[in-house]
Amino acid sequence: MSVLKISRSDFIQALKTDLESTGGGWYLDLEIGEILMDTDGAEDLPEDLHQNPRYQEIDALPSHAAFRLWKTLLIV
Repeated sequence: MSVLKISRSDFIQALKTDLESTGGGWYLDLEIGEILMDTDGAEDLPEDLHQNPRYQEIDALPSHAAFRLWKTLLIV
């Protein structure tokens, strides 16, 4: 298995921003490490984003956990 280079800031953004209420979500491209944001009107998303196992959905953390993560990262 190869190691993916994933943008830490993009990954943290996906963990702390819940797009489910808008019908969207975050996905990790398991081949290239790119974080994809699926929102209403998003452009340049793969047509098979929701069916292809290459794209793994990222579940946002509950707000209290996301705040703790953000606070911890500011301290470090």
